[in-house]
Amino acid sequence: MASQLVLRALQFIHQYNIKLTVRQIYYRLVAAGYIKNSRSAYNTLDKALTNARLEGEILFSAIEDRTRQFQSGDHGFVSPEDFVERAFLNLKHLDSLYESPYWLDQPEHVEVWVEKDALSSLFLQEARAVG
Repeated sequence: MASQLVLRALQFIHQYNIKLTVRQIYYRLVAAGYIKNSRSAYNTLDKALTNARLEGEILFSAIEDRTRQFQSGDHGFVSPEDFVERAFLNLKHLDSLYESPYWLDQPEHVEVWVEKDALSSLFLQEARAVG
């Protein structure tokens, strides 16, 4: 059964349309007064979320982990010829992916810069909704 800490974390996870990092969940819990702002509280949360994911209480895909990247040498090609054939097919369909830049003929160009990578997906979502 999920602990109170995990249940509160799940409330924040389900509140957003983006994946949150453990750090974002932690700061939401701190801001709401559920946990203290301390290294030990962060470690306790991290361990609780890890255990909840291992026990199936939280999907692994529900929390964003930007520190781990998947590396694979298998891209599904059976031969160099297969690779070239698929690349050529992809080139044929590139025109359907092209969009002219939103700001192309505008007198002003707007950029949004975010110092913290942890907030980038939230700002990107909002910027795309406006643009």
